[in-house]
Amino acid sequence: GVLHVGVERVAVLARVVDAEGARRAFERALELNPGLFDAWHYYARDCYSRGEYARAAELFQRAHRARPDDFTPLVFVASSLHALGDEAGSRVVAERAANGLLRQCELEPDNLRAHYLAAGVLLQVGRAEE
Repeated sequence: GVLHVGVERVAVLARVVDAEGARRAFERALELNPGLFDAWHYYARDCYSRGEYARAAELFQRAHRARPDDFTPLVFVASSLHALGDEAGSRVVAERAANGLLRQCELEPDNLRAHYLAAGVLLQVGRAEE
């Protein structure tokens, strides 16, 4: 709906013009609709791009909770934890993402995004043969 389109515009705003204004807009969108996956996801991506990896990991986790059948955010949680130097935590989350993405590939064999994300995460966790 309108809130979804607004969140995408805020994501662009964050990158181009007014980072603090974008942060306030993300937080307001989440006040209005705490289940809005796109707001959690784009806010997390913005934090990640700014090097705020701990905040990004937290927000990507919230995105996954908002849409538990989408394992993409877990890939980014693992990446955020890796950037923070938490290799053990990163591996645990990456394994979870890999398993979820493999199930998604089985359920949706034409979902190319699930396939390439699964391949990348499988390589990351040492399961290249899969």
